[in-house]
Amino acid sequence: MRCLPAVLLMAVLLTGCRTRDLDRQPFIILVQAKAHDFRPVEGLVVATPGGVELARTNSDGRALFSAAGQEGESVEFIVQPPPGMLISEGGERRRVLLRRLRSISGGHADINLVDHDVKLRRRKLPYVVLLATNQFAGLPVVVYGVEKTRLNSRGVGMFLHEGLPGDELTVTLLTTSNPRIAPASPQKTFTLPDVPSQLFWRAELELRKQPEKKPIPKRPRSKGPTPI
Repeated sequence: MRCLPAVLLMAVLLTGCRTRDLDRQPFIILVQAKAHDFRPVEGLVVATPGGVELARTNSDGRALFSAAGQEGESVEFIVQPPPGMLISEGGERRRVLLRRLRSISGGHADINLVDHDVKLRRRKLPYVVLLATNQFAGLPVVVYGVEKTRLNSRGVGMFLHEGLPGDELTVTLLTTSNPRIAPASPQKTFTLPDVPSQLFWRAELELRKQPEKKPIPKRPRSKGPTPI
């Protein structure tokens, strides 16, 4: 008889555990990755906090993975952006709250779907811009009206630029200090590659000859009034 209370207590505990196990429901987590222009981002990795990959976004920017739990619990995971992208809002560690969907009839839906959005932006990459001329020294190198460097004594210059892949970079050699240099203030436009790169431009310049000054003919001196 003394064992009866202990047995009853064990039965209650087991029943409670079974009830909690039965309360656990399967949930589907839908991760949607979008850029700042609302375009879908492919290649975002969704992983466990320990680094085990669960899913990866497709060309529509969507990834699905499943989790089991009770309504009201939370699930943690991490997101890792693809190359060339950065997370613009929030960090890599994410948390979603499990909520069961209600059907129109008032019951629960057959599929428990939980949405989670990840916003990203493009990462700026470093580019080394190299310029060379045929021994034209001291010319300013300008980008968007800002002087980046000047050509050295050998007519060579270099500067570092950070930009977004796919953007255009226009470089100008200012020749306003010497109107004889041709072509005047030449420009070169680069399309920035998808990886850090060196961009090279060789500009061929020349000095125009100064026009020869023609002697001004002297007017004959007047020898006085002309007799009538």
